[in-house]
Amino acid sequence: MSRYSLALVAALLLGVFSQLALKRVSVEVLPLMLALPEWLLVGTVWQHVKASMETMWLWYLLLAFALSTYALSVGAWLVALQRFELGRAYPFLSLGYVLVYLFAVFWPGLNESVSWSKSAGIVLILTGVTLCMHRPNVGQRDNASNHSVCADNVFRPGKA
Repeated sequence: MSRYSLALVAALLLGVFSQLALKRVSVEVLPLMLALPEWLLVGTVWQHVKASMETMWLWYLLLAFALSTYALSVGAWLVALQRFELGRAYPFLSLGYVLVYLFAVFWPGLNESVSWSKSAGIVLILTGVTLCMHRPNVGQRDNASNHSVCADNVFRPGKA
């Protein structure tokens, strides 16, 4: 597997993990952060607020890790784009929707549910990715390039 293929897979997996971790952190930390002004307004003792925030250090660490993995996924995506056509790489990255859905169902604390409509959407995404990744054989490709708007020789700026 080339470094570009690894970068594409890394962009996918790091993006999936970061989205799941950000969701988990937002469920746990965001309500407490939003309640902080209320604690101050009702005269909650600062020591209580401080102690509550100190117990949240693990969540803040997960938040920092999730943001870091998101940044790494962007870096990996940039490396992958050096080699792959956007029309092939982006559909592959759409597998992230599938993986986020599947992992979210099993990730503790996210309480995501399985439904027929979500599952049907996943099947449609997988069908679309399969269609986008499929390369026609040489005879079909030559014919397609003469008659298709999506051909490889479509107009490109700076090219007559």
